[in-house]
Amino acid sequence: MSARAAVTATSYGEVDAAALEALQSGYDTTRMLDAVDRLDEMRTSLYDPEGLREDLLRLHRIAHTLVNGARLTVGT
Repeated sequence: MSARAAVTATSYGEVDAAALEALQSGYDTTRMLDAVDRLDEMRTSLYDPEGLREDLLRLHRIAHTLVNGARLTVGT
């Protein structure tokens, strides 16, 4: 019989409790916002992939809620 990892309920469903604790104690979600800024700088030379920017911002909102304990937000 294998041991199951402890899970915790979040606004986005159940997640591995130990993994979430590790993220909360050491992951800086502003790194995702930095990636959005860098992407904005490159978009003019690309075909302007708006969807990629929105995907990164959505990912940041999720991480900001889970890792930093921010309120659940709905993107535009």
